[in-house]
Amino acid sequence: MAGCIPCIIIMNSESESITVALRLRPMLDFELNLRYWPRWEVDDNYVNEIEGKKSFQFQRVFGPDVNTESIYEELGEPVVVQCMQGFNGCIFCYGQTGSGKTYTMYGIKNSPGIVPLAVQSIFVYVQDTPEEEFLIRCSYLEVYNESVNDLLNKNGQNLVIQEDKKNGITILGLNEEICSSLDEIYSLLYIGESNKQFAATNLNMKSSRSHCIFRINIESRSRDESGEMAFGTLYLVDLAGSESANVHNTKETVRTMEMKHINRVKFM
Repeated sequence: MAGCIPCIIIMNSESESITVALRLRPMLDFELNLRYWPRWEVDDNYVNEIEGKKSFQFQRVFGPDVNTESIYEELGEPVVVQCMQGFNGCIFCYGQTGSGKTYTMYGIKNSPGIVPLAVQSIFVYVQDTPEEEFLIRCSYLEVYNESVNDLLNKNGQNLVIQEDKKNGITILGLNEEICSSLDEIYSLLYIGESNKQFAATNLNMKSSRSHCIFRINIESRSRDESGEMAFGTLYLVDLAGSESANVHNTKETVRTMEMKHINRVKFM
């Protein structure tokens, strides 16, 4: 576990670009108590194996002393602003269980993650742009054991995904809520968190066992005579751990099934 690393992926439709950044998390207290030592170190935009020859280069590498807010300001906030202007964007974290994906995306008390920081940016933008009116709609879903489930509606289980040339990919029956304030979005996040699939694993005492997507659709209209409109969507994704099922206790059939089906989903 010592020196686990989550990757932060930024996708932006305006420039049709993908940015891959790496964050090296600090050692945890229990790791220090067990006298584990860091396996990786940061050198500019390289991460190097301390006792080995492996070295990997990324577009951006953040050391363990860099907080989430600084990472968001550099990589996440520009994507949110572009979504407010009518482009699509996606931010997600990838890595094994215990590498810090959920911490990076959601944070903890007094240390917000990318999701709450993005939501704050959206309403700051709305407040600073009085010449436009905005409609913000949010949905929250998870992909668990080949099923798409609505995290805002306990009855919304095993939803159907459809794809057509006109509407693209749609999820039938997915709940979408209009939000006009920070508190309303925070309320949806709280509901979604309470409905997520969590469990203890060999790598983490509380691990997300599903891919979770918080989607924010942003519609804007100019208040002048032109009435010009723009539509953008922001996807904020917390992926489940990407490690092999062999890392976990293979006799524990629930964990094994989760790992086998974790990247499968049914299309109609």
